[in-house]
Amino acid sequence: MSDTKYLKLARTARDENNGEDAKKFYDMVRVEDPENGEAKFFYQYYSLYEGKNIEIANRFIKLVNAIGSSIMMIAESSDSDADKLATVTAIVNAYVPMTWSINRYMNNLTVGSGSDRQRVLSASDINSACQTGVIGLYNLGDAIEKHFGDKPEAMTLAATAWKEGVSLQQKWYAYKYDGKTPEEYTAKIQKVEPDYVMPQKAGCISFANKR
Repeated sequence: MSDTKYLKLARTARDENNGEDAKKFYDMVRVEDPENGEAKFFYQYYSLYEGKNIEIANRFIKLVNAIGSSIMMIAESSDSDADKLATVTAIVNAYVPMTWSINRYMNNLTVGSGSDRQRVLSASDINSACQTGVIGLYNLGDAIEKHFGDKPEAMTLAATAWKEGVSLQQKWYAYKYDGKTPEEYTAKIQKVEPDYVMPQKAGCISFANKR
């Protein structure tokens, strides 16, 4: 995959934190090259905060669902190893902080004022998005391990995603995570970072709006 005009423009907009233009140009890349994993991920990423606030939980889940196939497409592209690693790094840097930040954003979405103030999203929608986000962290690391497991730099990125997943799962331990456990991912992390120690569970019953 060559660096097309639209891909260059999308990356420039991303570097400038210009989400509107980044989304526009990544959309053009998707049309031009449907197998472009970078565009597949970042189009969903920059679409997250568009539209009605009530839809953000579902848009976040769409982003999470795009992670595995995006990494696979990057791995199978004709890009150089260095370019592939740079793209995976950009995805990790974009996604890893997101599960926590999107939780705060969703919890702070309200309508009305005073005693009539209410959250836009239901607790079940917020909780579902948070659970999906943690699973997304694990899946991101797993996808990197599957497609780039022979590259130490890539495995460091995988461990970064797994560590955030473990950290949040230990804080939000009351939720369900599709059979994924902190112990399982601690073992994976320790293969990359032998000195890693799994954080303890939070000291009280966890909720997504607490950290």
